[in-house]
Amino acid sequence: MVKVLIDSSVIVDYTRAGVGAFPQILLQKTSRKAEVYIPTTVILELWAGDSMTKESEVVKVNRLLAPLKIVDLTKQIAKKAGELVRLGQIDSFQDAAIAATALYLDAELATANKKHFEKVRGLKFFNPQKQ
Repeated sequence: MVKVLIDSSVIVDYTRAGVGAFPQILLQKTSRKAEVYIPTTVILELWAGDSMTKESEVVKVNRLLAPLKIVDLTKQIAKKAGELVRLGQIDSFQDAAIAATALYLDAELATANKKHFEKVRGLKFFNPQKQ
């Protein structure tokens, strides 16, 4: 069974335009071909968005998050994220925490912003066409 970690871009693309890999990922989950995770850092990113001032958007996002396994930012993941930033493999702290979580879980990262993560050594990407 593959492990998939969802980046905020996947949720945003789906909620705003109904596009992207999210339906494919959920299909993998319901058919028991994937365990699907979301880091608390992604939840932070989602709630920082202006659209989350609308109750309807909050309800929609909460529904999307409900079946996912939430992964907290632990000391071990935070240390790995700091290392990724220090080594110049990633620029932002949020993306570093997301990448470090995927590495920690040995999960494939589902993202619409692959270029943000390309330099991270050992990071695998979810490919919906491959599934």
